[in-house]
Amino acid sequence: MATNGEDQNQPLKATWLGMCVLTTFLFVVVQAGTAVVVVFFHAYLSGNSGVLFTNEPSTYLYTENTISVFHMASFVAQLATLIVFFFLYHRICIKPMKNPGTVIDIKSRENRSPSGRKKTLRRRPFSLPPPSVVVWSVLTGVILCVFGNELVLVTEYFFPQIIAEYRDMMEQAGFHQGSIVLLAAILFAPISEELLCRGIVQHYAMKFSSRFWVANTVQALMFAIIHFNWVQGTYAFIIGLVLGWLRTRYQTIWAPIIVHFVFNIMALTQLGYLLSQIPDRLGFHLAILGLAIAAMVTLIAIIGRSGSPFKDTK
Repeated sequence: MATNGEDQNQPLKATWLGMCVLTTFLFVVVQAGTAVVVVFFHAYLSGNSGVLFTNEPSTYLYTENTISVFHMASFVAQLATLIVFFFLYHRICIKPMKNPGTVIDIKSRENRSPSGRKKTLRRRPFSLPPPSVVVWSVLTGVILCVFGNELVLVTEYFFPQIIAEYRDMMEQAGFHQGSIVLLAAILFAPISEELLCRGIVQHYAMKFSSRFWVANTVQALMFAIIHFNWVQGTYAFIIGLVLGWLRTRYQTIWAPIIVHFVFNIMALTQLGYLLSQIPDRLGFHLAILGLAIAAMVTLIAIIGRSGSPFKDTK
């Protein structure tokens, strides 16, 4: 039976969950709104604004120049989202701290002071992580990229139409070599999406529930939603769970950002293409998918058992 205190906390918990949804909605609004403004502004300057309000086909919508405008709109939208959510992350997650440094407890015996007391290390919020965190994060990004790539290829055997539509969508969006959309996806998206999901949303989700698995599931679900398609959303949810755990394990937003960088670079460049050159047989893809899952589980176990990467060098 719930106590009166627990009953009083229910509306507050619902508010924190609502903030997770509201912040995610704001992310979509900023990104989509900026893109629409850029497209309409270009249409207005070129004297073609009227065609955007009609259902009749127009050469404005099909020219090479216009396709580049849509790509530019996507680029500007990613940049605008990064700027907005950097300031929101600082305002919501960093500024409220009385002390701008993050306190890291170092529990290992060798890091205790001569008096036997446990040492603590104060770390600036945006300070770069130790090399060990970078190495483990890069390796995590590589494994997750193999996992995501193979999951799509395995799914294609069972739902070919869905994957075909997904590939068409990615091609139309401009995710190809040399595109400014590719540049934005590699440089801007990893930071803005991590500031949203592993930053602000996870911050609110931890207030919604003290159980880590609940908060982690909430932020991973928001991460899946902002991709707006079932294929990306499915593997984004799984990857989001790993990134949320990594964020909590290392207590730095840089860990998931690095993983996200590596994942996008591999998936959107020639490295991703090389992964797709594996013999097109279901058995091969299932085997590699299984190896990727086993590797990820092993890596999580290693990271979980390793000591704190933060060393008090003073």
